[in-house]
Formats: sequence, structure tokens, C-alpha cells
Amino acid sequence: CHIGDDSVAIAQMGAAEVLGVDFSPAALARARALAAECGAPCRFALADAQAIPEALPEEAGRFDLAFASWGTIAWLPDIQAWARGLAHLLRPGGALAFADCHPVAQVFDGWHEGRPGWAFPYFARQPIPFDDAMDYAAGDPIANGATITHLHPLGDILGALAAAGFRLERLEEHDRLPWPLYPGLMRADGPYWTWPDKPWLPLALTLRATRC
Repeated sequence: CHIGDDSVAIAQMGAAEVLGVDFSPAALARARALAAECGAPCRFALADAQAIPEALPEEAGRFDLAFASWGTIAWLPDIQAWARGLAHLLRPGGALAFADCHPVAQVFDGWHEGRPGWAFPYFARQPIPFDDAMDYAAGDPIANGATITHLHPLGDILGALAAAGFRLERLEEHDRLPWPLYPGLMRADGPYWTWPDKPWLPLALTLRATRC
């Protein structure tokens, strides 16, 4: 949940109880402060998203909805464990709402002659290390820019959810994202960014799945 902005927003939309989970004590301190400032009924738990059943056994089956969006699974090497954690938190019939960058769009790097250049094999399933001295969110300098991400193919995402006991209700692919993934993307309608000339590859996906 990072600093809790989505958690607070969901509470403000009417959720009676919201639990945000993150592995960073500093992020959760900010999240608690934000929720208190907004008067939002949120709780926050320190846990690895890949070890939720072990870290939060008392939360089993408590929730109607799990929400994960925009840049969650790229940081996780084990999305099978992530999916099992979501199933642990949800009651039978509870739903997962998921939105993220489309894995097809993550095979590129940089911008070359008007198109992004190929860089990362779609099926490699290997950690992708890189170094960036700037904060990806705020654009500020950071002391340690070493980062590791993971490209999870679409089949792996759906397979992990199915193995954890989810039934897919809806899957949609989109030609726009709420941030400029590559420098050559251009503004689309509202807060979104898309390809400069035509929607030639998907940039995002959204899905809804129900815990059986």
C-alpha cells in the first residue's frame, strides 16, 4: 500500500474497513499519518506481500475486496505467493481488482528512432537489475538507485490467480497508462499516456477475479 493514498481513497468511497499492507515501516508511518489526517477508517500492517498468510493469520477471510494497482507485482519475484496471500485475505466470493502495466509493454527500454527498443525477453522470468539515481515518483535524487524488477508474463499472472483459487471474471487490455512509461509516449484523454501515433501495443491491463 506504500504511503496509503489508495487505501485512504477506498475508505473515503465508503469501505467500512480497510487494511493496507506494506513491507516498509517508513511508508506505513506516512500511511497512518495520512489516514489520521483524513479521518479514514484504515489499518496498516507490516508484512511482505509474498508472505501474508504467515504474517497475518488473524486476517483470514475478513475482506470483500482486494485492490492492487499500478506497479505492484513488478517488485515481487514470486507472484504465486502473492496470489495465495490475496486469497487468504478474501472471504469466499470476495473479489480482486487488479490494474497494472501490461507485461508486453515491459520488454522495451528507452526510445530509438521513434519507437521503444527491445531489451527484456518476455519469457525469460529473470530478475531485471538497473540503477536509477532519481526517484521514479517525484524525480528527486536518491542515495541508492539500485533496483530489481520482474517481468511476469500474462499467462503467469492468470495462472497464479487460478492456482490460488480465483475465477477470472473480466480481463481488459488498454492502449494507455496513467504515467509516461517511455519518453516518447504522449498525453491521451484525462491523466493517461499512450503511443504517439497509433495504439499498436497494449500498455495496461485490468482484471477482476473472484475467490472460489
